[in-house]
Amino acid sequence: MTGTFPCLQFHQCNNVLKGDMIHHPYSGRQYPIKDFFTCDTSYVIKCPCGLLYVGETTQAIKDRILSTDKSTIRCKNLLLPIPYHFATAGHNVSQLRLQVIGWISNMRQALLTPF
Repeated sequence: MTGTFPCLQFHQCNNVLKGDMIHHPYSGRQYPIKDFFTCDTSYVIKCPCGLLYVGETTQAIKDRILSTDKSTIRCKNLLLPIPYHFATAGHNVSQLRLQVIGWISNMRQALLTPF
């Protein structure tokens, strides 16, 4: 079995989209998720208006979403791209959805890899 699945152990699990594909909103292409993931590191945030934000973190997704993304959306921190978009597009934090698409196996490599 491959794809993203909520682990169902945390209240953030309601933000995890279950599935084995990522659908690109403009090209229509489908991208397969090639492994089994729950709450690990590389992720796609899917906006209600169809935009995608690809992020990477060395934190567990449950911690990243709770500590950073959700709180910055609630506080309307307009200096960061996700809360800025949510605020200007009229979205709210309950509309935040994500899929995990990969993991970082080497913390040092993740910290040294340029974006």
